[in-house]
Amino acid sequence: MTALLALSGWQGAGKDVLGAAVLEGLGRPWRREAFGDEVIRVARTILEGGSPLATMPTDLRSLLEGAAPDIWSGHRSEKSRFALQSLGVWQRAVDPDVFVRSTRARVTASMANGFSVLVPDLRTLREATVMREAGAVLVRVDVSRSVQNERLAARGVRVGASRHHELETELDDWDGFDLRVENSGSSEAGTWKALTALREFASA
Repeated sequence: MTALLALSGWQGAGKDVLGAAVLEGLGRPWRREAFGDEVIRVARTILEGGSPLATMPTDLRSLLEGAAPDIWSGHRSEKSRFALQSLGVWQRAVDPDVFVRSTRARVTASMANGFSVLVPDLRTLREATVMREAGAVLVRVDVSRSVQNERLAARGVRVGASRHHELETELDDWDGFDLRVENSGSSEAGTWKALTALREFASA
């Protein structure tokens, strides 16, 4: 039996780590299918000189070009994160379901091939709604600002305006999650407590 686990939370909350541990603990083959993967693909296409959206504002293109080294390398810098967030907002304004369609299709294909799926980056109500329709368990992973700062600093990521971006905060107060776990523990014990709660819920 396959499982679909979709997580929401701030940068540095530990979504990928907790989600991967849960699915591995269930003993099932799994894949990661993120909404952000499509944003990165489009950004790289634009940087190669082949923008699929010819009307893109020049200031947005400049943001992407300024963050190009990190976009290509996959480094999650403040500059690349803000550029990708801005691209995502603009694309959703042009087509509200642009990322929903592609991600839902990849999730469906992976599950049809026998894989459980982790979607670690729910950011909008529309994304959460579509994942729920697909049968996902929706989990919010909360973290305090102080612990978030510590974790990002440890990665060498400068904390900036991107963490207050609308795509980072839309689901902060949403009450539709199946489960909320607190992952602010700076110790291994604190993370284990969050992981235990999530595993128990997912395997119920």
